[in-house]
This record gives sequence, structure tokens and C-alpha cells, in this order.
Amino acid sequence: AMPSTPASQGLAARLKLRHLRLVLALGEHRSATTGAARLHVSPAAVSKTLAEVEELVGVPLFERGRGGMHPTEVGLEVLQAAK
Repeated sequence: AMPSTPASQGLAARLKLRHLRLVLALGEHRSATTGAARLHVSPAAVSKTLAEVEELVGVPLFERGRGGMHPTEVGLEVLQAAK
């Protein structure tokens, strides 16, 4: 596993539990729709919460593409720190 940087550990500490759960669900499922189903919330709520997280962090955590959502470098660090 990649050692998480102090910066990403600090980020994970700033995020609320629901934020971390969302990031982990998206990291696992690579899809807002599937992540939403797993968390029992709407895809719109997933988008809104992810926007909050990315605002707190200051950078995108996932790239949205045709193949689903893929973690950015910072996204990977936050995923490591959240586990």
C-alpha cells in the first residue's frame, strides 16, 4: 500500500464520516448510481455530497468518464487514509 502523506491524513480527518463512506463507496463501485444504492441515497445526493467533499479538499477526487468514476491521485490518497 502507498504510505499516506500527512496531508491526506489531515484531509481524511477533516471529512465527516458520511463523506468518507461516500468516497469509499465510489472508490469501490466506480459509479455514482451503484454507490448511491449501496448508501441508500439518491444519485443526486451522491453528487451533492461529492461536491461538498471536493470543495473541502480543494481538488477533484474522481474523474468522471465513460467508464465510470476513477479516483484522481488525491482521491487515491484520501481512499488510503479513509480505510
